[in-house]
Amino acid sequence: MPKPKRETKKEVIEDTRRVTRNFRLKLEIQMKEIKTKIQLLELEVKVANLKMEDAERRLREAQEEEAYDCLLAELQRLDQ
Repeated sequence: MPKPKRETKKEVIEDTRRVTRNFRLKLEIQMKEIKTKIQLLELEVKVANLKMEDAERRLREAQEEEAYDCLLAELQRLDQ
């Protein structure tokens, strides 16, 4: 049975560099994925805020219209 080939110091250093580089690249990919997820969440928050502002505006308009209708009805009642 042949003995396993012993790695030279140079081979060990190259392997270590390769493993380190691969690990760093994986971390960079994960960081980009996390940044992308954060950007997506920020956009979702902006959309939710815009929807809330629109709902508040529509509510205000409905309340103003209702108040106007009430005032108009009261004026008509007083005119009779």
